[in-house]
Amino acid sequence: MRFFEVPDSGACFLTDWVPELERYFIPEQHVSVFSGLDDLALKINQLLDNTVLRNNICESDHDHIFEEYILC
Repeated sequence: MRFFEVPDSGACFLTDWVPELERYFIPEQHVSVFSGLDDLALKINQLLDNTVLRNNICESDHDHIFEEYILC
């Protein structure tokens, strides 16, 4: 389960969509996901152009891991 490494570091995680991801994270809230090359390019540009969105995902994913999995 490498899903946790990037979010736990406080970085914004952009990854391809896989069904297991939704067991642990809410896509576009805790992580950013893409579903093909065109979508990947769109997501990269979206995250680079929108600092608020990028920072919200960074904070949300880190807080989610800490609250749901570390404090258990």
